[in-house]
Amino acid sequence: MAASGVMGEVEELKKNEWIYSHVYKDSRRPGVIVTERLVLRENGLCRWSRFLDTNDQKGVKAQGEFWRREAVKTVRFSTRFGDPSSDFSLFGERSAVKQRAAFVWLWDVAPVLTVWLSLALNPLSLLVFSTAAVCAVTWEAFPWDGTRYTMSQAARPEPLLWAAALAAVTFLVSVAAAWWLRLGGKHVAKEDVYSSIRPHATAINRWHWQRPLNAIFFGIFGLWCIFLCIVCPILSAQGRRNSTCQVGGCESSPGVVDGTCGVGSCSCGLWADLHCAAAAERYCAAVDSPLCAEDSSKASGAHGVLLFTSAGSAVALLFLFAVWCLNHLAILLAWRRGESDMNPALKPDNLHYNKITVTLEPPQRGTLVFTVAADEDVGELTRLLLPESSVWAPPYPPITTLEPLWPGDEDPDLLLRNPTTTQIPADVQWD
Repeated sequence: MAASGVMGEVEELKKNEWIYSHVYKDSRRPGVIVTERLVLRENGLCRWSRFLDTNDQKGVKAQGEFWRREAVKTVRFSTRFGDPSSDFSLFGERSAVKQRAAFVWLWDVAPVLTVWLSLALNPLSLLVFSTAAVCAVTWEAFPWDGTRYTMSQAARPEPLLWAAALAAVTFLVSVAAAWWLRLGGKHVAKEDVYSSIRPHATAINRWHWQRPLNAIFFGIFGLWCIFLCIVCPILSAQGRRNSTCQVGGCESSPGVVDGTCGVGSCSCGLWADLHCAAAAERYCAAVDSPLCAEDSSKASGAHGVLLFTSAGSAVALLFLFAVWCLNHLAILLAWRRGESDMNPALKPDNLHYNKITVTLEPPQRGTLVFTVAADEDVGELTRLLLPESSVWAPPYPPITTLEPLWPGDEDPDLLLRNPTTTQIPADVQWD
Protein backbone atom coordinates (compact mmCIF):
# COMPACT_ATOMS: atom_id res chain seq x y z
CA MET A 1 0.00 0.00 0.00
CA ALA A 2 2.74 2.42 0.99
CA ALA A 3 4.84 1.51 -2.03
CA SER A 4 1.96 2.09 -4.40
CA GLY A 5 1.34 5.47 -2.75
CA VAL A 6 4.95 6.54 -3.36
CA MET A 7 4.78 5.44 -6.98
CA GLY A 8 1.59 7.38 -7.39
CA GLU A 9 3.20 10.52 -6.04
CA VAL A 10 6.14 10.08 -8.45
CA GLU A 11 3.78 9.64 -11.40
CA GLU A 12 1.83 12.69 -10.30
CA LEU A 13 5.07 14.69 -10.01
CA LYS A 14 6.03 13.65 -13.54
CA LYS A 15 2.79 15.11 -14.82
CA ASN A 16 3.45 18.43 -13.08
CA GLU A 17 7.00 19.16 -14.30
CA TRP A 18 8.55 19.98 -17.66
CA ILE A 19 12.31 19.36 -17.78
CA TYR A 20 14.58 20.66 -20.54
CA SER A 21 18.21 19.54 -20.55
CA HIS A 22 20.91 20.79 -22.94
CA VAL A 23 24.39 19.19 -22.78
CA TYR A 24 27.31 20.43 -24.91
CA LYS A 25 31.07 20.95 -24.89
CA ASP A 26 32.59 24.20 -23.65
CA SER A 27 35.00 25.19 -26.41
CA ARG A 28 36.82 27.70 -24.21
CA ARG A 29 37.68 25.01 -21.68
CA PRO A 30 38.77 21.84 -23.48
CA GLY A 31 37.40 18.71 -21.88
CA VAL A 32 34.62 20.51 -19.97
CA ILE A 33 30.98 19.50 -20.43
CA VAL A 34 28.24 22.09 -19.87
CA THR A 35 24.79 21.04 -18.69
CA GLU A 36 21.88 23.48 -18.80
CA ARG A 37 18.61 22.46 -17.15
CA LEU A 38 15.29 24.24 -17.13
CA VAL A 39 12.49 23.03 -14.87
CA LEU A 40 8.99 24.45 -15.23
CA ARG A 41 6.42 23.42 -12.64
CA GLU A 42 2.68 23.64 -12.93
CA ASN A 43 2.47 25.76 -9.78
CA GLY A 44 4.36 28.54 -11.61
CA LEU A 45 7.84 28.03 -10.18
CA CYS A 46 10.64 28.07 -12.78
CA ARG A 47 14.27 27.21 -12.27
CA TRP A 48 17.28 27.30 -14.56
CA SER A 49 20.80 26.03 -13.82
CA ARG A 50 24.02 25.76 -15.76
CA PHE A 51 26.81 23.50 -14.51
CA LEU A 52 30.41 23.18 -15.74
CA ASP A 53 31.65 19.68 -15.17
CA THR A 54 35.22 20.55 -14.23
CA ASN A 55 37.72 20.10 -11.41
CA ASP A 56 39.07 23.61 -11.87
CA GLN A 57 39.20 25.24 -8.44
CA LYS A 58 39.72 28.81 -9.70
CA GLY A 59 36.76 29.28 -12.03
CA VAL A 60 33.02 29.49 -11.41
CA LYS A 61 31.40 26.08 -11.90
CA ALA A 62 27.70 26.88 -11.91
CA GLN A 63 25.00 29.50 -12.39
CA GLY A 64 21.33 29.42 -11.57
CA GLU A 65 18.17 31.44 -11.16
CA PHE A 66 14.59 30.84 -10.14
CA TRP A 67 11.46 32.93 -10.76
CA ARG A 68 7.71 32.69 -10.91
CA ARG A 69 5.86 32.61 -14.17
CA GLU A 70 3.96 35.78 -13.25
CA ALA A 71 7.23 37.74 -13.38
CA VAL A 72 7.85 36.98 -17.06
CA LYS A 73 7.39 40.01 -19.27
CA THR A 74 8.58 38.81 -22.69
CA VAL A 75 10.09 35.68 -24.18
CA ARG A 76 12.22 35.75 -27.34
CA PHE A 77 14.01 32.92 -29.06
CA SER A 78 16.34 32.52 -32.02
CA THR A 79 17.84 29.49 -33.73
CA ARG A 80 21.60 29.64 -34.09
CA PHE A 81 24.54 27.65 -35.39
CA GLY A 82 27.78 27.98 -33.47
CA ASP A 83 29.10 27.59 -29.94
CA PRO A 84 26.42 27.77 -27.18
CA SER A 85 29.03 28.61 -24.52
CA SER A 86 29.74 31.92 -26.31
CA ASP A 87 26.43 33.27 -24.98
CA PHE A 88 27.66 33.12 -21.38
CA SER A 89 30.34 34.98 -19.44
CA LEU A 90 30.72 33.62 -15.93
CA PHE A 91 31.90 35.92 -13.19
CA GLY A 92 35.32 34.83 -11.94
CA GLU A 93 36.61 33.40 -15.20
CA ARG A 94 40.37 33.29 -15.30
CA SER A 95 42.27 35.44 -17.75
CA ALA A 96 43.63 32.29 -19.35
CA VAL A 97 40.12 31.43 -20.57
CA LYS A 98 39.80 34.82 -22.25
CA GLN A 99 43.26 34.56 -23.75
CA ARG A 100 42.45 31.15 -25.11
CA ALA A 101 39.20 32.47 -26.58
CA ALA A 102 41.17 35.25 -28.30
CA PHE A 103 43.63 32.70 -29.64
CA VAL A 104 40.76 30.56 -30.93
CA TRP A 105 39.28 33.60 -32.68
CA LEU A 106 42.62 34.51 -34.25
CA TRP A 107 43.22 30.94 -35.37
CA ASP A 108 39.75 30.65 -36.87
CA VAL A 109 39.21 34.13 -38.33
CA ALA A 110 42.67 35.18 -39.44
CA PRO A 111 44.73 32.05 -40.14
CA VAL A 112 46.73 33.70 -42.91
CA LEU A 113 47.68 36.60 -40.68
CA THR A 114 48.63 34.16 -37.92
CA VAL A 115 50.88 32.19 -40.23
CA TRP A 116 52.70 35.23 -41.61
CA LEU A 117 53.19 36.81 -38.20
CA SER A 118 54.51 33.57 -36.72
CA LEU A 119 56.89 33.13 -39.65
CA ALA A 120 58.19 36.71 -39.62
CA LEU A 121 58.31 37.58 -35.92
CA ASN A 122 59.52 34.45 -34.19
CA PRO A 123 63.05 34.44 -32.63
CA LEU A 124 64.50 32.28 -35.42
CA SER A 125 63.39 34.78 -38.06
CA LEU A 126 64.72 37.68 -36.01
CA LEU A 127 68.04 35.84 -35.80
CA VAL A 128 68.19 35.72 -39.60
CA PHE A 129 67.60 39.48 -39.76
CA SER A 130 70.28 40.33 -37.18
CA THR A 131 72.81 37.97 -38.80
CA ALA A 132 72.16 39.59 -42.18
CA ALA A 133 72.86 42.98 -40.57
CA VAL A 134 76.17 41.71 -39.14
CA CYS A 135 77.18 40.32 -42.53
CA ALA A 136 76.37 43.58 -44.32
CA VAL A 137 78.23 45.72 -41.77
CA THR A 138 81.41 43.62 -41.86
CA TRP A 139 81.63 44.00 -45.64
CA GLU A 140 81.20 47.76 -45.23
CA ALA A 141 84.56 47.82 -43.43
CA PHE A 142 86.39 47.36 -46.74
CA PRO A 143 87.26 50.72 -48.36
CA TRP A 144 84.97 51.36 -51.34
CA ASP A 145 85.20 54.35 -53.67
CA GLY A 146 81.84 53.75 -55.36
CA THR A 147 83.10 51.54 -58.20
CA ARG A 148 85.70 49.22 -56.67
CA TYR A 149 87.48 48.26 -53.47
CA THR A 150 90.61 50.38 -52.86
CA MET A 151 92.77 48.03 -50.83
CA SER A 152 95.56 50.61 -50.63
CA GLN A 153 93.55 52.33 -47.89
CA ALA A 154 92.96 51.31 -44.30
CA ALA A 155 89.86 49.47 -43.17
CA ARG A 156 86.95 51.63 -42.00
CA PRO A 157 86.71 51.48 -38.19
CA GLU A 158 83.06 52.51 -37.72
CA PRO A 159 81.46 49.45 -39.42
CA LEU A 160 83.71 47.15 -37.39
CA LEU A 161 82.56 48.70 -34.12
CA TRP A 162 78.94 48.37 -35.25
CA ALA A 163 79.60 44.75 -36.18
CA ALA A 164 80.84 44.01 -32.66
CA ALA A 165 77.69 45.52 -31.11
CA LEU A 166 75.39 43.69 -33.53
CA ALA A 167 77.22 40.41 -32.88
CA ALA A 168 76.50 40.77 -29.16
CA VAL A 169 72.80 41.34 -29.89
CA THR A 170 72.79 38.41 -32.33
CA PHE A 171 74.22 36.13 -29.65
CA LEU A 172 71.35 37.01 -27.31
CA VAL A 173 68.80 36.45 -30.09
CA SER A 174 70.40 33.06 -30.85
CA VAL A 175 69.86 32.03 -27.23
CA ALA A 176 66.19 33.02 -27.54
CA ALA A 177 65.91 31.13 -30.84
CA ALA A 178 67.42 28.00 -29.27
CA TRP A 179 64.87 28.22 -26.45
CA TRP A 180 62.08 28.76 -29.00
CA LEU A 181 63.13 25.55 -30.78
CA ARG A 182 62.93 23.72 -27.43
CA LEU A 183 66.64 22.91 -27.33
CA GLY A 184 66.49 23.39 -23.58
CA GLY A 185 63.92 23.13 -20.84
CA LYS A 186 61.21 20.59 -20.07
CA HIS A 187 60.52 17.88 -22.61
CA VAL A 188 57.10 18.10 -24.24
CA ALA A 189 55.38 14.99 -25.55
CA LYS A 190 54.25 14.91 -29.15
CA GLU A 191 50.70 14.16 -27.99
CA ASP A 192 50.45 17.50 -26.20
CA VAL A 193 47.67 19.49 -27.91
CA TYR A 194 47.88 22.71 -25.93
CA SER A 195 49.12 25.77 -27.76
CA SER A 196 52.27 27.68 -26.94
CA ILE A 197 54.37 30.49 -28.36
CA ARG A 198 56.95 27.81 -29.19
CA PRO A 199 56.57 25.25 -32.00
CA HIS A 200 54.65 22.09 -31.28
CA ALA A 201 56.69 19.09 -30.17
CA THR A 202 55.96 17.33 -33.46
CA ALA A 203 57.54 20.22 -35.36
CA ILE A 204 60.92 20.18 -33.61
CA ASN A 205 61.26 16.37 -33.76
CA ARG A 206 59.74 15.62 -37.12
CA TRP A 207 63.00 13.97 -38.26
CA HIS A 208 65.29 12.14 -35.85
CA TRP A 209 68.28 14.24 -36.95
CA GLN A 210 66.51 17.61 -36.73
CA ARG A 211 67.03 18.34 -33.04
CA PRO A 212 70.74 17.27 -32.96
CA LEU A 213 71.38 19.36 -36.08
CA ASN A 214 69.82 22.41 -34.44
CA ALA A 215 71.87 21.90 -31.30
CA ILE A 216 75.16 21.59 -33.22
CA PHE A 217 74.44 24.62 -35.38
CA PHE A 218 73.46 26.90 -32.51
CA GLY A 219 76.52 25.83 -30.53
CA ILE A 220 78.87 26.76 -33.40
CA PHE A 221 76.89 29.88 -34.20
CA GLY A 222 77.16 31.13 -30.62
CA LEU A 223 80.94 30.67 -30.71
CA TRP A 224 81.07 32.61 -33.98
CA CYS A 225 79.19 35.53 -32.42
CA ILE A 226 81.64 35.58 -29.50
CA PHE A 227 84.53 35.55 -31.99
CA LEU A 228 83.09 38.58 -33.80
CA CYS A 229 82.64 40.47 -30.52
CA ILE A 230 86.36 40.02 -29.81
CA VAL A 231 88.01 40.37 -33.23
CA CYS A 232 86.02 43.30 -34.68
CA PRO A 233 87.23 45.90 -32.10
CA ILE A 234 90.81 44.64 -32.65
CA LEU A 235 90.49 45.05 -36.42
CA SER A 236 89.10 48.55 -36.01
CA ALA A 237 92.36 49.58 -34.26
CA GLN A 238 94.73 47.50 -36.42
CA GLY A 239 97.12 49.70 -38.42
CA ARG A 240 95.88 52.98 -36.94
CA ARG A 241 98.27 55.87 -36.26
CA ASN A 242 97.35 58.78 -34.03
CA SER A 243 98.78 62.02 -35.44
CA THR A 244 99.06 64.13 -32.28
CA CYS A 245 102.34 65.81 -33.19
CA GLN A 246 102.39 69.61 -33.31
CA VAL A 247 104.29 69.79 -36.56
CA GLY A 248 104.95 73.51 -36.34
CA GLY A 249 106.74 73.14 -33.01
CA CYS A 250 108.99 70.36 -34.31
CA GLU A 251 110.20 72.03 -37.52
CA SER A 252 113.59 73.68 -37.61
CA SER A 253 112.56 75.19 -40.92
CA PRO A 254 109.36 74.94 -42.95
CA GLY A 255 108.96 71.36 -44.09
CA VAL A 256 111.91 70.05 -42.08
CA VAL A 257 110.92 68.04 -39.00
CA ASP A 258 113.93 67.48 -36.79
CA GLY A 259 112.93 68.66 -33.30
CA THR A 260 112.84 66.68 -30.06
CA CYS A 261 109.53 65.42 -28.73
CA GLY A 262 108.54 66.98 -25.42
CA VAL A 263 111.03 69.87 -25.79
CA GLY A 264 109.71 73.37 -26.26
CA SER A 265 106.57 73.48 -28.33
CA CYS A 266 107.36 70.15 -30.03
CA SER A 267 104.93 67.43 -28.94
CA CYS A 268 104.65 63.98 -30.53
CA GLY A 269 102.29 62.23 -28.11
CA LEU A 270 102.53 61.02 -24.54
CA TRP A 271 104.85 58.05 -25.10
CA ALA A 272 107.24 59.86 -27.46
CA ASP A 273 107.34 62.96 -25.22
CA LEU A 274 108.24 60.89 -22.15
CA HIS A 275 111.17 59.33 -24.01
CA CYS A 276 112.33 62.61 -25.57
CA ALA A 277 112.27 60.85 -28.93
CA ALA A 278 113.53 62.61 -32.02
CA ALA A 279 110.66 64.04 -34.01
CA ALA A 280 110.42 62.37 -37.39
CA GLU A 281 107.94 61.49 -40.11
CA ARG A 282 106.71 58.49 -38.21
CA TYR A 283 105.46 60.75 -35.42
CA CYS A 284 104.42 63.95 -37.08
CA ALA A 285 103.26 62.75 -40.50
CA ALA A 286 101.92 59.32 -39.64
CA VAL A 287 99.05 57.81 -41.69
CA ASP A 288 96.98 54.65 -41.25
CA SER A 289 98.52 51.53 -42.71
CA PRO A 290 96.76 50.19 -45.85
CA LEU A 291 95.12 46.81 -46.03
CA CYS A 292 97.41 45.75 -48.88
CA ALA A 293 100.71 47.25 -50.16
CA GLU A 294 103.56 46.38 -52.54
CA ASP A 295 105.78 46.10 -49.50
CA SER A 296 103.95 43.74 -47.16
CA SER A 297 105.81 45.20 -44.18
CA LYS A 298 103.92 48.47 -44.68
CA ALA A 299 100.47 46.81 -44.66
CA SER A 300 98.34 46.78 -41.52
CA GLY A 301 98.01 42.99 -41.45
CA ALA A 302 94.24 43.20 -40.99
CA HIS A 303 93.34 42.12 -44.53
CA GLY A 304 93.33 38.34 -44.01
CA VAL A 305 91.42 38.40 -40.73
CA LEU A 306 88.92 40.96 -42.05
CA LEU A 307 88.27 38.90 -45.17
CA PHE A 308 87.82 35.76 -43.04
CA THR A 309 85.40 37.63 -40.77
CA SER A 310 83.30 38.97 -43.64
CA ALA A 311 83.23 35.71 -45.59
CA GLY A 312 82.52 33.72 -42.43
CA SER A 313 79.55 35.96 -41.63
CA ALA A 314 78.16 35.31 -45.11
CA VAL A 315 78.60 31.54 -44.70
CA ALA A 316 76.95 31.66 -41.25
CA LEU A 317 74.02 33.54 -42.76
CA LEU A 318 73.70 30.93 -45.51
CA PHE A 319 73.64 28.02 -43.07
CA LEU A 320 71.26 29.89 -40.77
CA PHE A 321 68.85 30.42 -43.65
CA ALA A 322 68.97 26.69 -44.39
CA VAL A 323 68.18 25.94 -40.73
CA TRP A 324 65.35 28.47 -40.89
CA CYS A 325 63.85 26.79 -43.97
CA LEU A 326 64.21 23.32 -42.43
CA ASN A 327 62.52 24.18 -39.15
CA HIS A 328 59.75 26.24 -40.69
CA LEU A 329 58.99 23.46 -43.15
CA ALA A 330 58.63 21.10 -40.18
CA ILE A 331 56.36 23.65 -38.45
CA LEU A 332 54.13 23.98 -41.51
CA LEU A 333 53.92 20.21 -41.91
CA ALA A 334 53.04 19.86 -38.23
CA TRP A 335 50.30 22.46 -38.62
CA ARG A 336 48.87 20.55 -41.57
CA ARG A 337 49.03 17.17 -39.87
CA GLY A 338 47.86 18.55 -36.53
CA GLU A 339 44.50 19.75 -37.83
CA SER A 340 42.79 16.60 -36.57
CA ASP A 341 44.68 16.73 -33.25
CA MET A 342 44.62 20.40 -32.38
CA ASN A 343 41.17 21.51 -33.56
CA PRO A 344 39.25 19.77 -30.77
CA ALA A 345 41.22 21.82 -28.24
CA LEU A 346 41.27 25.07 -30.20
CA LYS A 347 38.09 25.37 -32.23
CA PRO A 348 34.51 25.22 -30.94
CA ASP A 349 32.18 22.39 -31.88
CA ASN A 350 29.61 24.35 -33.85
CA LEU A 351 26.10 22.98 -33.54
CA HIS A 352 22.50 24.05 -33.95
CA TYR A 353 20.78 25.30 -30.81
CA ASN A 354 18.03 27.67 -29.65
CA LYS A 355 18.85 30.78 -27.64
CA ILE A 356 16.04 31.86 -25.28
CA THR A 357 15.91 35.37 -23.80
CA VAL A 358 13.44 35.97 -20.95
CA THR A 359 12.75 39.47 -19.66
CA LEU A 360 11.53 39.54 -16.07
CA GLU A 361 9.48 42.08 -14.16
CA PRO A 362 10.45 43.19 -10.62
CA PRO A 363 11.58 41.82 -8.24
CA GLN A 364 13.50 39.63 -10.75
CA ARG A 365 14.23 42.62 -12.93
CA GLY A 366 16.53 41.98 -15.84
CA THR A 367 17.10 39.53 -18.65
CA LEU A 368 17.87 35.82 -18.42
CA VAL A 369 19.57 34.02 -21.31
CA PHE A 370 19.80 30.26 -21.69
CA THR A 371 19.96 27.70 -24.48
CA VAL A 372 18.07 24.55 -25.38
CA ALA A 373 18.72 21.88 -27.96
CA ALA A 374 17.75 22.49 -31.58
CA ASP A 375 15.17 19.69 -31.60
CA GLU A 376 13.15 21.21 -28.77
CA ASP A 377 9.75 22.76 -29.52
CA VAL A 378 10.49 26.41 -28.73
CA GLY A 379 6.86 27.34 -29.42
CA GLU A 380 5.64 25.08 -26.64
CA LEU A 381 8.50 26.25 -24.39
CA THR A 382 7.45 29.87 -24.98
CA ARG A 383 3.89 29.08 -23.93
CA LEU A 384 5.16 27.34 -20.83
CA LEU A 385 7.31 30.33 -19.87
CA LEU A 386 4.62 32.98 -20.32
CA PRO A 387 2.19 33.81 -17.49
CA GLU A 388 -1.00 31.81 -17.03
CA SER A 389 -3.03 34.48 -18.79
CA SER A 390 -1.61 33.22 -22.10
CA VAL A 391 -2.49 29.96 -23.82
CA TRP A 392 -1.37 27.10 -21.59
CA ALA A 393 0.50 24.05 -22.77
CA PRO A 394 -1.10 20.61 -23.26
CA PRO A 395 -2.50 19.24 -19.99
CA TYR A 396 0.19 16.58 -19.63
CA PRO A 397 3.84 17.08 -20.58
CA PRO A 398 5.81 14.20 -22.06
CA ILE A 399 6.83 11.57 -19.49
CA THR A 400 10.44 12.04 -18.49
CA THR A 401 12.70 10.65 -15.81
CA LEU A 402 12.97 12.89 -12.78
CA GLU A 403 16.55 13.96 -12.11
CA PRO A 404 18.02 16.11 -9.34
CA LEU A 405 18.82 19.57 -10.66
CA TRP A 406 20.37 21.53 -7.80
CA PRO A 407 21.74 20.99 -4.28
CA GLY A 408 19.12 19.56 -1.96
CA ASP A 409 17.22 17.47 -4.52
CA GLU A 410 17.53 13.70 -4.27
CA ASP A 411 21.06 12.28 -4.45
CA PRO A 412 23.56 15.19 -4.77
CA ASP A 413 26.16 12.90 -6.35
CA LEU A 414 24.05 12.79 -9.51
CA LEU A 415 24.27 16.54 -9.95
CA LEU A 416 27.00 16.34 -12.57
CA ARG A 417 26.98 14.18 -15.67
CA ASN A 418 30.70 13.32 -15.63
CA PRO A 419 31.42 10.62 -13.02
CA THR A 420 34.97 11.97 -12.54
CA THR A 421 33.56 14.96 -10.63
CA THR A 422 31.05 14.12 -7.96
CA GLN A 423 31.54 17.12 -5.66
CA ILE A 424 28.83 19.76 -5.69
CA PRO A 425 30.45 23.11 -6.61
CA ALA A 426 30.69 25.46 -3.65
CA ASP A 427 30.33 28.63 -5.74
CA VAL A 428 26.93 28.18 -7.40
CA GLN A 429 25.73 31.62 -8.49
CA TRP A 430 22.02 31.90 -7.75
CA ASP A 431 21.17 35.30 -9.21
